[in-house]
This record gives sequence, C-alpha cells and structure tokens, in this order.
Amino acid sequence: MKDYSGRTCGLVPQIQQDLDATAGESADFLVTTKAILALVSALGESRAWRMDVEERGDTALVRFTRRTPVEDDPLHLV
Repeated sequence: MKDYSGRTCGLVPQIQQDLDATAGESADFLVTTKAILALVSALGESRAWRMDVEERGDTALVRFTRRTPVEDDPLHLV
C-alpha cells in the first residue's frame, strides 16, 4: 500500500503512473477523504481498473483491481 494521505498536489497523475507500473492484480493507496472526488472523477470509470473506496475517518483506502479485458465489446461500453 502506498500512503499518499499527506499529499494534495499531483495525486491523480501519480496514482495513474503507479497503476501503469503495477504488474499485479490490485493496487492499494491511502489518501485523504478530500481526494476521493478527484480520484473518482479521473479514474473511477477506467476500462482497465475497478476502483473501491473504504473511508476511514479523515483517510480512505482506495483499492484498484485489474479488470478482465472484454473482447466482445468494440464500443467499450462494459
């Protein structure tokens, strides 16, 4: 788990970079609850990753789980 709970600037690009470098099936990040809206807006509907959020007071555990590629969906609606 990467702890970004003290970070406010550049969080979305940093997490995107971390996800691009992730070889495993999931990646966990600790962020402030104030950052959740920005993360959901930027990364919440990814075709490659499913995002789950578990709030813990002033912080939140954000878990990204790799999605299985869907070959039958040329419009990428799933």
